[in-house]
Amino acid sequence: MALRAWNNPTRPAARAGGGGERTAVRVQARASRPSAGDDASRHPNERPNSGPRADRPSSRSAAIVLVVVVPAVAVMGLFLAQYFVHDYAVPVGSDTAQGIWRAQVVTEIGLDGLPPSGPALLDASTDRPGLPVTMALLHSATGLDAMHLSFVLPAVVAAAIALAAGAFAVAVLAEPRWTFSVYAVLVGASVNVELMAAGYFDNLLAAAAVMAACVAVLLAVDGRRGGVLAVVLLAGATLFHWMFAAFFVGLLGLLWLALLPRSLRDHRDGAPMSETPAARLAAIVLGAGALGAAGLAASPGGFVVSTGPARGEVLDKLGRLAPLAALVPAAVLSVAGAWFLRGTSRRRWGRLLLVLWAGSAVVAAAAVALGARLPAHRAAAFSLAVPLLCAAGLVGIARRIGGTSGSEASGAGASEGGRGPTMRQVVAAGLVVLVVGGSVVVAASSWFARPPYVNELRQRQVEQIVATVDGVEQGRSVVLVVDAPSLPGYGATPAIRRVRAALDPTRVDDVHVFIGEPEDLFAGRPTDRPEDPDFSAASREVFEASRERVTADPVAVVARLYNKDFDAIARNYPEASTSDGLLAIGASIPAEISAPPAAPSAPMLILGAVAVGAVLALVGLGWSWTLIAARAADRIALAPAVGLAVCALVGTAADRFGVAIGSFGGFAVLLAAAIAGWTPWLIRRRTRALETVPAEPVVAQEGRPR
Repeated sequence: MALRAWNNPTRPAARAGGGGERTAVRVQARASRPSAGDDASRHPNERPNSGPRADRPSSRSAAIVLVVVVPAVAVMGLFLAQYFVHDYAVPVGSDTAQGIWRAQVVTEIGLDGLPPSGPALLDASTDRPGLPVTMALLHSATGLDAMHLSFVLPAVVAAAIALAAGAFAVAVLAEPRWTFSVYAVLVGASVNVELMAAGYFDNLLAAAAVMAACVAVLLAVDGRRGGVLAVVLLAGATLFHWMFAAFFVGLLGLLWLALLPRSLRDHRDGAPMSETPAARLAAIVLGAGALGAAGLAASPGGFVVSTGPARGEVLDKLGRLAPLAALVPAAVLSVAGAWFLRGTSRRRWGRLLLVLWAGSAVVAAAAVALGARLPAHRAAAFSLAVPLLCAAGLVGIARRIGGTSGSEASGAGASEGGRGPTMRQVVAAGLVVLVVGGSVVVAASSWFARPPYVNELRQRQVEQIVATVDGVEQGRSVVLVVDAPSLPGYGATPAIRRVRAALDPTRVDDVHVFIGEPEDLFAGRPTDRPEDPDFSAASREVFEASRERVTADPVAVVARLYNKDFDAIARNYPEASTSDGLLAIGASIPAEISAPPAAPSAPMLILGAVAVGAVLALVGLGWSWTLIAARAADRIALAPAVGLAVCALVGTAADRFGVAIGSFGGFAVLLAAAIAGWTPWLIRRRTRALETVPAEPVVAQEGRPR
């Protein structure tokens, strides 16, 4: 009963005395209960359907398309334009190769094909099954391989974040409908999303699920339908990146503490404890934690806790997040946004959650400055509350300048009496366009400056290494010997990721890395350099993680790209096979290598993005339409982010049951998930139809109605 009330708290308000009368009242109340699209669930700023416009579904459909599609296309266009301008054969982002090879393995073999978790330098991220599972399902539906998906997926997910942010503004913050696009573009095209799109795919997908979860959580806390959807979204975020999902759940814990006094007062006034805001939030957190933990426990990686990057590296990345000229206006607008977000309880709860979320990034950065070892740069990128507060501040200022407030601003700024906009409204609109445009320019300048994860020259050497691996019998280890102090992990991290991304997925477990000198590898020991303890520790850690494989008759491969002592090693091993800065000990380097990948064309990118976005929207639409009480445009806007979470959950479950999710089995899973999303809606509709059927009159014995 508590779960039923939490997910759909609307109940008959009164019951009369007498059994028959109680039944009649109950049936009448249920029959007259409004659906998610009726007046009771309509946003306060939305005017009731009346007049000739209410009878024109085509007008409402066109408005929904305008509100939802235009911001999504604008955000996707920003991220795809990078590849229209530059003929990159591989996507941008230093970590992108990691996502590509993981997705290739899961598509071909499944989650069990991923190598076991190892040192942070070589971690396969097996505790984050959501991304490779989702990419495998998208491959089964669109035919796009992991490489091409990595071009379009960041753009589609950025659009999903944008739409969820717009829905948050209208459904939770009670902003006028015209602000949907302002929030959507400011968040979807923000520096935060741009940073995550540059290779941090796990973070990006988790952020999309969390952004949509903010809408469902706060609507459920306010007593509207949304609790089950919040559980689905938070559990999906857990499979994408459980650390950031846990971080957000911690913020919800702080929100729960803020809700507790009011909930206790409501309970003292007679409300059941299970129907108080704090109880609803607790149910969501417990349900999401249980479902997410079950998904992680079922995946082969389980929970993996790793230490953060070095403090100096984090401070350097924090310093390059955004120019100071952009940070100052962002801080001013954020403070203004927190000030303007006053009003209803739900609006105040939204403000509190945003302030906690934005403040957490500041706290993480301060902790790193004081000596803590935390990925504060990722926490800052994940903090979508900052652009949300900026949007709130911009909208608040524009509405004050334009002379509108509350429901007066529900239109697009038309002046009283149907006349054209006033000068104040023109100035307000100009300010909105100026700030939104400036924010987009800042994000675009950072995005367009990002190079591909490997340039053409280095890609050729990677292809040489792959050709060498292909010439070695399957099951024999090929070890990349690296020693490049200027690269992450002395070259181990980029080497293993880039090579695995270009390999046949069935050979991924045959390729390993060794930090040090070839003679130490063949002697079966790590390289020890007393004068460089950090190097010695890294060599020992990586060696111990793969000792059995790298010491069993390995083939050693040395590339000039990843080893500063290449020339000296070539002199020490004159019998080794060499070619264009590559040396192989124990195998031959083929003279012919496959052609490097070609840059995708603009039509392929556009069609790919449309296909991926359509699949996610169709998978998520039934769930968002059924499980949340909001306007039609808001439910449609949430569909892509919901589709991501559903893909992570059903894909992981299907893989654990032996379904080949990278082939037709994955398409069948997507189809079943899309249909399952509509099941609660169909059940509710059937129940409502049965309850509204008029009862036949009861006939007395003399044949006359009583």
